[in-house]
Order: sequence, then structure tokens, then C-alpha cells
Amino acid sequence: MRKIFSAVIIAVMICGAAYAERFSNFPAYGICMGDSVRCRENPGTKSKIITRINKGDEVQVVGQRTVKGELWYEVYTSPDSEDEEGPFWVSARYIEPEH
Repeated sequence: MRKIFSAVIIAVMICGAAYAERFSNFPAYGICMGDSVRCRENPGTKSKIITRINKGDEVQVVGQRTVKGELWYEVYTSPDSEDEEGPFWVSARYIEPEH
């Protein structure tokens, strides 16, 4: 049981490091990888939802912050967007670097 727990902890640490290394310079551009992803007023799941973005939407990433072990990106949506442009906070799990 200890080995499994240790393996899970290591995997979580590696995934967290992968998120942190995806954007090393700001501003950067990314693509939303989920549908109806919540854009929040502040980083964290308890923060007010301001708008949502969808799969394929481009965002400009201008910063990052870790809250309770989860990485969040501070983003602006496309100027073409009909919704508010930001800044908003989005969980890093939904944003991939644009290539």
C-alpha cells in the first residue's frame, strides 16, 4: 500500500511540474482543450465564474498561480470574443500551448 501511495504522489508531482513548464515566458498563447470551461474571477474553484470558453478557443496567458496544489493560468480571451475579454483565471489542465 505504501508503494502505491508513493507512486501516486510521484505521479502528481511530475504532472504538476509538467504544467509549470508548459509556459515559461509570458505572455504566451494557448488553446482551450475543454468545452464550457469556467473562467473565474480569481484562481480556485470557489471563485466567482465570470464566463466560459470552449474547445479550440485561443487565450493569451499572462501569468500563473498555484492554489491548493492546482496550477491556474491568468488569461485573456480573444479580442474577437463576444464575451468579456478578461483577465480571468482558468485551471491549467484545460489550456495547452499553441504551436
